[in-house]
Amino acid sequence: MLCIALLVSFALSAQTPTNIEVTDTVLQDGITRFGVNLGHTENYEASILNANIIPNPGFEAGHFAMVSQADLGSTGDHWIQDHWQTMWNNDTFGIGHPVGFWNGAEFEIVSGPSKGRIGTVLDYTHDNGVGNFFLNSSGSDPVQGDVMFLRMPIADMPEDGDLAVIETTDARPGSPGVQSLRLSVDPTQLWRGSRIWYLDTLWNNLATNSGKLQLVDGDWHFSVWAKGTQPGDSLRLKLYRSQEATYIDETFPLTTSWQLIEQTYSLPEGSDDPRAYTDQESHPILTFSLHLGGAGQEVLIDDLIMERVHTNDFGFVDEVVQGLLELNPGTLRNWSGFFGTNLAHAVADPFAAGFVNFRPNNRIPQLWDYRLHEFLGLCDLVDANPWYIVPVTWTEEDLLGLMEYLGGPADGVHPYADLRAARGQILPWTTVFDTIHLEFGNEGWARGINTDPFFGASLGDGYNLGAIGNDRFNLLKAAPEYDALKFDLVIGGQHGWAGRQSHIEGSSSAHDTIGLGPYFMRILDDFATDEAIYQRLFATPIAEAAPGGGMRTSLDNIATFGQGTKVHVYEINFHMNKVFAANPAPADLRNDVITGQGGALALPLTMLTYMRELGIKTQLAFTYAGFTQQADDGEYLRMWGLVRDILKTGRKRPTFMGLTLANHVMFEDMVETIQSGSDPVVSVTPGNGLTANVDLHLVQSFSFQQGANHSLILFNLDLTNPQDVIIDTSGPVVGRAFAAGLVPADIHADNEDEEQVTRQLRVLPGFHDGMPITLPPASMIVLRWRQ
Repeated sequence: MLCIALLVSFALSAQTPTNIEVTDTVLQDGITRFGVNLGHTENYEASILNANIIPNPGFEAGHFAMVSQADLGSTGDHWIQDHWQTMWNNDTFGIGHPVGFWNGAEFEIVSGPSKGRIGTVLDYTHDNGVGNFFLNSSGSDPVQGDVMFLRMPIADMPEDGDLAVIETTDARPGSPGVQSLRLSVDPTQLWRGSRIWYLDTLWNNLATNSGKLQLVDGDWHFSVWAKGTQPGDSLRLKLYRSQEATYIDETFPLTTSWQLIEQTYSLPEGSDDPRAYTDQESHPILTFSLHLGGAGQEVLIDDLIMERVHTNDFGFVDEVVQGLLELNPGTLRNWSGFFGTNLAHAVADPFAAGFVNFRPNNRIPQLWDYRLHEFLGLCDLVDANPWYIVPVTWTEEDLLGLMEYLGGPADGVHPYADLRAARGQILPWTTVFDTIHLEFGNEGWARGINTDPFFGASLGDGYNLGAIGNDRFNLLKAAPEYDALKFDLVIGGQHGWAGRQSHIEGSSSAHDTIGLGPYFMRILDDFATDEAIYQRLFATPIAEAAPGGGMRTSLDNIATFGQGTKVHVYEINFHMNKVFAANPAPADLRNDVITGQGGALALPLTMLTYMRELGIKTQLAFTYAGFTQQADDGEYLRMWGLVRDILKTGRKRPTFMGLTLANHVMFEDMVETIQSGSDPVVSVTPGNGLTANVDLHLVQSFSFQQGANHSLILFNLDLTNPQDVIIDTSGPVVGRAFAAGLVPADIHADNEDEEQVTRQLRVLPGFHDGMPITLPPASMIVLRWRQ
C-alpha cells in the first residue's frame, strides 16, 4: 500500500479499503481553475503589490464619485441626503463634507420618478443637520431610498500640510500628467522632511506582535524629476527606520530647470533586522522622506519613483508575479481602490492618475492603486482571466469607453483603444482572454449607512442593485465591441440571505451571472475537541449544497426566474471577524484554525463540493495576501491572506497550498467518481455555524480529465486514522504518474513563525488501474496520469 502524503510507506493495511472508480461521466464541463482576489496594496501591512511605494506619483488631480440615497422631504430640485448627519463632521480629521463641497458637481438620478435626470449641483448645505443638494433643474419628487450619483474632479488638494502643496501650473517636460508638487521648508524644524511616506506601521501601533512585515533588503530604484526655484537648492532622500537604521541617504544638487535624477541602491540581506522584537522594545516604522537643503528653499518634484527593482512590465513586485504563477489561478479579481474613480483615471498612466474617494464620511481623496492596464497585463502574464469591478457611479460615456478600451481597434478614431495601444497593448484585450468578467460594483445591495464598509458605493437594496445594474449592463451590450462570448456581466448577490438573489433576479435581465460569497466558519464557540471544530468545518459545504441549505436555496431562487443566470463564487475563505457567538473561541485558537493545515483541506474541499454539487465553475478565494484583520471583539485574526506576507518571509499559508495542489490538476471537465467498499461515514451534528445534521464521508474524491490527461483529488477527513483506498482508473495508465501532497499531515501545522507545511511531489512507479493507496489522517492528495 503506497502512503502518498508522507511519501515513505508501501506497507499493506488490514483495513477494508474504499474503492474509488474514476468514470468518464462528465459532471461539469468547461470548468475554470480556482481564482483569487488580488486585493489592493496596503503600505502599512503585508500586502505590498506595487513596486513603487509612492501612491499618486505624478501628484495629479483627484476625483470624487459617490452614491447618495434620498431622504424623506426631498423635492424635484432639492435632494436631502439620507444616512449621514452633519453633526458627525470633523474638520480636523477630514470627516464628512463641508458646506459647498459638492457645488458644481455633476448629478445623475438613476432610480425613482426622476430617473434619467442629469445636471449640476448649485449648492450643497447643512440645513437641518443633514446634507442638502440644491439642483439646477427640477422634476418629479424623489421618494425615500431613490439613488443619485454625484461626480466631480478635485483640482487642487494639499499633499502634506504647508510643506508639500500641489502645483497646478508647472509639470516636468513630457509628463503624462499636468501637475507637480511644490516642497518647502519649516525654518523652525529644518530636520523635518518636506514630504514623508510611512510604511510597515501595523507592528508599531496595532498588531504589535506581527513583527516587521516589509524588509528593505534588495535592489531599489529611485527616480524623480526635480527643479529648484533658486541657485543652490538641493533635494535629499532618506529611507530609514527611526532610531534603528538608515538604509539610504543621498543629496542631489538642483538647477532651476527640470532635470531627471535616477539612482539605484543595493541593500544587502540583513540590512533590515528580521528578528523578533519584544513588546517592550521600540517597533520602528519604515519611512521614506524628501528633504530640502536649508531654510528658504523651494523645490518642485514630479513623477516620483521609489520602487523595488522588478523584472515585469506592469509595476508589481516580482514576488507577487512569482507567487501567482505558483498558485496558477484561473481568474484574478481586481479588488483595489476603484470606487470613486472614472474611466479616465482607471486607464491612465500611473503618472496621470490622482487619488479618488467615494465616502460621505471622508472628504479627502486618498485611494490609489494599480491601473486597469497593469491589472490586465498581470492577468495575461499569469494566464488568468480578468474580473474587473466596474464602479457603479460610472457614466454612460465611461461604460462605452470601457468597452472600446477592452475590445475596440486602435485605428486613430477610437480614443480609448488608441490609449490602450499607447500603453503597450495594440490588440484588443478581448483577443487575449477567453472571458472578461465585469462586475457592477461590489456588494451593492448593502444599505449604504455609515457602518457599511462600502458607504458611498452601495445602492440600498437588491431591487436598486438589480434595476440600476440592468440599465448599466444594457449600455455595455449596446456597445459595438460587446461580444456575449467574451464578456460575463456579473451582479454580486448576498450569500447570507438567499432572498436577496430573488430581488436582484427579479429586477434585472441584462446580467449573465450572480456572484455569491459563501464564507465559512463564521461562528466558533464549540472548540472542546478537534472533531467538534473540523468535522463541522468539513461538513459545511455539504449542508450548504443540500436542499434547504443556503447555497442551494440561493440557486433555487435564481432558477425560479428562468433566465439562465449562472452563479460564481466571487469571494470565499474563513470568516471570523464578525463575532456572532456568545462565547467565541480565544483568538489564538481561532488563529490556529485559520492558519493551520485544516485550511488547506477546508478551502479547496468547499470549492470542489460547490463545483460538483451545484455546478459553480468559477470560484475565487479571498484574498491573495494579508497578514491580519481586526475582529469585532478587538482581536487580530490572521485573515484573509493566502500569503502571510510578501516582502519579509514570503511564506504561503496552507490555504494557498491546498488551492495550488488543486489548480495544478484541474483539467477541463470534472468527471464523476463512484465510491464503494468501506467508505466510512460519520454523523456530524449542528454547531459552529453548521445548521443541519450531515453524514460526512471521510474519504472525498474529485476527478478531472482533458483528452488523455486525468487527475484525482483525494481527501481523508479522518483526523486520527489513515484511510486505505483502491483507485479504479477505468483504463490502462500510460507512462509515468505523479502525486503531490502536504507534509507533515498535521492539521495544526502552519507557516506563521516558521515554515512547517510544505508541498511534496513524487513520481509514482508502476501506478496502475486497481492501485492501492494509503491516505494519512487529515490529508489532501492529488494524482495525475495519462491513459
